[in-house]
Amino acid sequence: MKSKERINKNYLKIITIAYFSILMLVGILTFKNYGFNIDEKFQRLNGFYWLSFLLDFTNFNNLNTIAQEILRNINDFTLSDVKYYNKYGIVFDVPLALLEIIFKIKEPINYYYLRHFFNFVFFFISSIYFFKIIENRYKKIFLSFLGVSFYILTPRIYGDSFQNSKDIIFLSLITISMYYLFKFEDKLKIKNLILFSLFLSLATTTRIIAIIVPLVFIALYILSFLEVSKRKKLYKIQNILIFTLSYLLFLILFWPYLWDSPFYNFIDYFKTLDASMLGEIKIYFNGEYYSSSSLPYYYIPLWIVISTPSLHLILFFLGFSYKFKRFWIKFINLNNQSTQCDFWKSINEKKDFFIFLNFSIILILLLTFNLRFVNSWRYCYFLHFFLMYFLTYAIYLVFIKIKKNKIYKIIFLNFLIIILANTSYKILIYHPYESLYFNGLLSKEYKNKFEVDYTGLSGIKFLRDITQEEKDKKIINIGTVSWYPIWRMVELLEKNDSSRIRIVSRESINKADYIYSNKISEVNKIFNKKYDVPKNFTKILDFEKDGAIIYEIYKKNK
Repeated sequence: MKSKERINKNYLKIITIAYFSILMLVGILTFKNYGFNIDEKFQRLNGFYWLSFLLDFTNFNNLNTIAQEILRNINDFTLSDVKYYNKYGIVFDVPLALLEIIFKIKEPINYYYLRHFFNFVFFFISSIYFFKIIENRYKKIFLSFLGVSFYILTPRIYGDSFQNSKDIIFLSLITISMYYLFKFEDKLKIKNLILFSLFLSLATTTRIIAIIVPLVFIALYILSFLEVSKRKKLYKIQNILIFTLSYLLFLILFWPYLWDSPFYNFIDYFKTLDASMLGEIKIYFNGEYYSSSSLPYYYIPLWIVISTPSLHLILFFLGFSYKFKRFWIKFINLNNQSTQCDFWKSINEKKDFFIFLNFSIILILLLTFNLRFVNSWRYCYFLHFFLMYFLTYAIYLVFIKIKKNKIYKIIFLNFLIIILANTSYKILIYHPYESLYFNGLLSKEYKNKFEVDYTGLSGIKFLRDITQEEKDKKIINIGTVSWYPIWRMVELLEKNDSSRIRIVSRESINKADYIYSNKISEVNKIFNKKYDVPKNFTKILDFEKDGAIIYEIYKKNK
């Protein structure tokens, strides 16, 4: 019997390795297919800024000289000065800056290919941790495969996993930290508590909203005092102190911005969450223009609903609703309990409650406060972990409900496989623009009531297509009628092509041979004519994916 169990375990191990090997292979084969977003140049600048800062404390003078030289050469007349926006963390940007020097990368496009590859590697690692989280929670390997497949095969998340070095890294760090929390809850080992605090601190340096998680953890730990003896209370106090001190230590250690004045700079960072810091730019949302400082409360929920596969959302809603009902009943019956906290009856239910409480508090904050949002819910991609956790819980509930009926189990499993197959097909349709996915419930007209390619992933494709189309032309004049710095993409072309491109200013737009527009504007285009196309140009192309217009091309009339 033991021999059979050993064979089964070895078989499952081979399947698991094969599953993740295929995922990694797909990433290796496709990471160069993706476009480049407008934030990547600034994130590279941020990496070299902090790398040089850190090297000042070492004797690696030659390395520091190279870093400073690269830093001076990263320029762009619309690029923000990193000295005034130096609040970003270093967990991804600094290691990538160092690798760029070590590998002696000189070609501009290869800077970003390097970043795209390791961006995906980060997400790939987080998917392994999500697999382990589900396995830890349910002890059912097939559920782990289903859960991680939904985690990976969510088009916007998958597409951004190759080029979004803020939000996907944040999502990944949140996922990894949750695994170590689960491990700590299982055996209360200090090692897991410290690892939880480490990855949580790294997440906080990436997006400050992660501060909610340690606060909830401490609050729940204090709440659990109600059900233990005095001796165990002392042990729990010890754990709280270890967690708090290690979290703060790691937070300061891996966030150089705090080194000068930890408390003041930490408080000052919250100013970046104020929507007014963006200025009064306009956001095109649901067919209307809104000021960035007064977006509707449903901005994030609606974006999640329209850009996540609908069946993913249904499963999430089922899982979350069931947990909400259970915890609500426990809450209203608290008065009937004399000494015990009865939000959880087991370690697994305590884990669920922790995830539930974090998600609920974060969602309330997002709906209540006027936080800094632009273009979709990418600043909130870390919510993907919570969505997929409750989605997996819903699958678990259904299987429990039908466990005695093999036919129903086969039908439901096939239903899930069809969902995943359909989502995979959508990823293929949108590739390499999975980041711009809208679900099938939306009509073509409705999809175009939202900003589609805000980060300009399509800019490099447009330039490559134009240089190929006009391969015999010595100089190609390009203009833009959108709020998009397309000139940042020119250096990523082959040298013989980049030398032929001339970007004309908006004031000289009539000198352009072609005009590009990804339809993004910081003004209300209904009343402000800043981005009107000159009358002597004719639209020659609407480039779209699944009905969503990504960019337009206009050509000067002869």
